[in-house]
Amino acid sequence: MNPVSRTLRWALWTAMVLGCAASGLAAQVWPKTTYLRPHGACRGTTVNVEIHGTNLGDARELLVRSAPGYPTSTARDIEVLALKSVKDSTVLATLRVAPDARLGTRQLRVRTAHGVSGIEFFRIGTRPHVAEREDNDAPETAQKIELESCIDGSLQSGDIDWFEVDIDRPLRLRIEVLGVRLGDAPIDPRLVIVDADGAQLRDVDDTMFGRMDPLAYVDVERPGRVRFAVRDTGWRGATTGADYCVEVGTFARPRLSKPLAVRPGTTATLRLLGDGADSDDVGLNEIRVPSDALERSGGLGLMAVHPFATSNLPWSTRIESPARAAPTPLHVRVSDLATTFERDPEAEADVPAVPCAFEGCIERPREADRLRFRGKKGDRLRIQVVARILRSPLDAVISIRKPRDRVIASSDDTGTSVDPVLDVTLPSDGAYEVTITDRIRSGGPLHRYRVEVDRVKRRPYARVLPPGRNEDHAIAIPRGGRSGFRVVTSGLEAGTRCRLEGLPPGCTSEVCTVERGASILGFVIHARPDAGLSYASLGLSVSAPGEDAWQPLRIWQVSDLVRVTNNQPYLRTIETELPAAVVEELPFDIKVVAPSEPLVRGEAISLSVRARPAKGFGETLRLRVLQAPPGISAGTTSLRASEKASEKEREAQLELRANESAAIGTFGIHVMARVYGRGGFYECASDVVKLRIVAKPEAEVGTK
Repeated sequence: MNPVSRTLRWALWTAMVLGCAASGLAAQVWPKTTYLRPHGACRGTTVNVEIHGTNLGDARELLVRSAPGYPTSTARDIEVLALKSVKDSTVLATLRVAPDARLGTRQLRVRTAHGVSGIEFFRIGTRPHVAEREDNDAPETAQKIELESCIDGSLQSGDIDWFEVDIDRPLRLRIEVLGVRLGDAPIDPRLVIVDADGAQLRDVDDTMFGRMDPLAYVDVERPGRVRFAVRDTGWRGATTGADYCVEVGTFARPRLSKPLAVRPGTTATLRLLGDGADSDDVGLNEIRVPSDALERSGGLGLMAVHPFATSNLPWSTRIESPARAAPTPLHVRVSDLATTFERDPEAEADVPAVPCAFEGCIERPREADRLRFRGKKGDRLRIQVVARILRSPLDAVISIRKPRDRVIASSDDTGTSVDPVLDVTLPSDGAYEVTITDRIRSGGPLHRYRVEVDRVKRRPYARVLPPGRNEDHAIAIPRGGRSGFRVVTSGLEAGTRCRLEGLPPGCTSEVCTVERGASILGFVIHARPDAGLSYASLGLSVSAPGEDAWQPLRIWQVSDLVRVTNNQPYLRTIETELPAAVVEELPFDIKVVAPSEPLVRGEAISLSVRARPAKGFGETLRLRVLQAPPGISAGTTSLRASEKASEKEREAQLELRANESAAIGTFGIHVMARVYGRGGFYECASDVVKLRIVAKPEAEVGTK
């Protein structure tokens, strides 16, 4: 399948390619990946993985990192034995997975001589993988598979895939389908299970745990044959890429834990719930939580736990058999807050003080739980519910009041999340009561929740702001040139200095300062002509005004892997470092002529930009300012970068206009030049030019 979400992402670029002339840039656009096969491997195996996309013809390295909530992946977990570009659209990687590799999801990126691709998911599990064969479109031709296996399959339009497994003893058979969770496309799988006589046992579409991915179980009472089928709910699909994985076995499949949260640096015992019926109690699972689990969560505050996974790693457990290990994790909250479990304290002394947390369950329809805490007048609190993000079916609604008094504030959904967040300032000292209930008055043994009450804290963070919609945030630094990108900051005061950490060898970057009334910084990285082609994960650090010490700044970079109707994000992942690579030299550069006069408030000025093309290069450059000073608006324009063009054609004017309250001072300006070609683009930044902004002369102001 050609994944819908990623096809749309590059449709604009493909259209532009049709009108592009051949140039030296044709082989220098950024690489892009659309899907890979297979999507995972079993511990202790070696597997050939095909990675599909565009502009992959000069692959140099496969980058492997752990997904948020997992322990840091080590080099011995997945060893890249070979990496070869089969053609421009395909890379073949040979991976060896260690017998004790950490279970869970890895983020893969392909680095070429011209950039770094987007993220693809790769799973490590405990069951051997079996490839689907294509003559399995009917129950009579169902593909025979072994119990305890993982099927790698794909669906074409109108396709249905049948499988058959022989059962030699009474058991509970569990089947879990992964479609959209693979991170390729908005496939919506449907699972149908029938017995040997063709009688339907299960027909499952969406589930609370898997969202668009189904999971089911059947109790097989006597030896025999069980068949099941996978199709897209809307009978959609494509010739390549509408992929799915099916885990088949006797594994445990709990959907929630009690408690819902663990403390860093402790050993926790989780009671696993919901294997089969909602009321099923799977048993106890002991895990050791590392002290840095919160930092590893990518800012989400969640930790992935594979129930009953045999492992010697600090946050897994050792139990009887890998066959019992769940194929996908459940998640628990990581928190230092002292937790009070569901109760209704009567005495003031029994009521916990802020900060605190509560855990409970809306067990019956129309039930409402009341949670009390003590606070002080003027406390600015954030009351946050953690439920649906852990796959609890609870659709929580919360309110806060003084006991037996009117409601002060309430909250339902927050943004795209079903879990409410409520910010409130306490009007007086004393006890307060948080009421939590289900939005549709539902209830049950899995309608568990966690409510965290803490003071509002300023947690500064930053993220890269891509220049175009749905563009990746990976940074490509051309040899002998400059790469520019914008960083959005939050929680930093004016005057704070910010710098990049971990630059590739041969690269330098300037320190940026947060201007008053601004939150966006424009960073430019320069690579020497002799810098080696290499990769680095960049960090950020900040220094407060008037201080010399530098502190790490949290990076919160969201990547949308799957989008659905109206281009809405459905599956996301988080990165806490910025991927960057030194790439081959570009066949063009630009020079900006510094303005001889200052820019006056309320007026405009033009920057002269000149193209410097290499021999044989001839393309149109799109120009824009990387980041304008506060109060300055910048236009866009284009110019022709070609040896055959005249000096006049190779020069363009970029207008800058200052409003009446533009910041006064001298600021550095960088201009970005972008050119499209062969399904992608490349761009570079100019050297810095100084722009002086001044106020209007007093005589002119008085006249007006």
